[in-house]
Amino acid sequence: MKIGVWNIRGIHQTPKQIELVKLIKDLSIHLFGVLETKCNDTYFADFVRRRLPSWEFTHNFSRVKGGRIGIFWDPVFITVDTLEIEEQCISLRVACKVTSSIVVVTVVYGFNSLVKRRTLWDSLLRIGSAINEPWMVLGDFNSVLSAADRVRGRVVRPYDYKDFLSCVTALGLTDLPSAGCRYTWSNNNIWAKLDRVMVNHGWLAANFWSSVNFLAPSLSDHSPAVASIFAEPMVKRASFKFFNMWTSHPSFSDIVRAAWNIAVEGTAQFKLVTKLKHLKKDLITLNKAHFSHILERAQAASDALKQAQIESDAAPGLFSSDYLSGLRNTAVLLQQAAASFVAQNKSAVFSRE
Repeated sequence: MKIGVWNIRGIHQTPKQIELVKLIKDLSIHLFGVLETKCNDTYFADFVRRRLPSWEFTHNFSRVKGGRIGIFWDPVFITVDTLEIEEQCISLRVACKVTSSIVVVTVVYGFNSLVKRRTLWDSLLRIGSAINEPWMVLGDFNSVLSAADRVRGRVVRPYDYKDFLSCVTALGLTDLPSAGCRYTWSNNNIWAKLDRVMVNHGWLAANFWSSVNFLAPSLSDHSPAVASIFAEPMVKRASFKFFNMWTSHPSFSDIVRAAWNIAVEGTAQFKLVTKLKHLKKDLITLNKAHFSHILERAQAASDALKQAQIESDAAPGLFSSDYLSGLRNTAVLLQQAAASFVAQNKSAVFSRE
């Protein structure tokens, strides 16, 4: 599941609409919060219906003039229940249809006034104390969280961020691991981190594999934030590779024959694919049992043969001829397999170059 937020500074401009929709589609975002829309509820509804057909939406336009927060989502992937709509935040319960995960998401757009933002902190404290689910709080807080969050401009005093810091500390919120822009707002003279994606202890306890990317601001002065949330790490599976050394094993032909003799019903293509899948599984098992770490195995077999020969020389008759022949045959087989493995890898490297 992917969740985005962006202070777009006006959704009524066509270039920004195009940029926003492209961002959502290119990154496969499932829920998106747009801040400072600068439009009314009719225009916002029309925008969603035109640009993102079948998507659902909510907003806080009835609570504050000027359209501060609009949120839309794809109902194919997620189910959304609106919990609270306030002047500076909207809270949703979001259920992912793919992973069955349920989280609470609060999209924030803080007022410019330090005094007026205090109602936002009060709202977050109330919401946070009332929920037990994993909770994500994201958006434009219009406040830094420390003096290090601003470069140039007037000096940041503790008074400027103490209310925000107290709220975050009380709720146990922490920033998601992030990439991209360090400072999320700039007027090309001052840089500041005003936009954040934070989560509570319940989120961390759920062991979601989540992170956020703060992208270049593009047509706005704020960076879009795109949070990726997965129930488990996205591990790229290694592609299957056939190793010629497998053919040297005495059971190789039997393994291939057994996979090819499996009774499969269906089209010729389906039969072929099914048998190849079975063969792939059996070859992986063969590799793990006899050829994994082949270079080390070959060296160990060679060392075992030499050690037995030395001991046999010191005490003739200590080992039977069959035992010594078995060690020799194993060493030869593994050395040949190791040589084949090295040659095949060198050939692959050469072909890539």
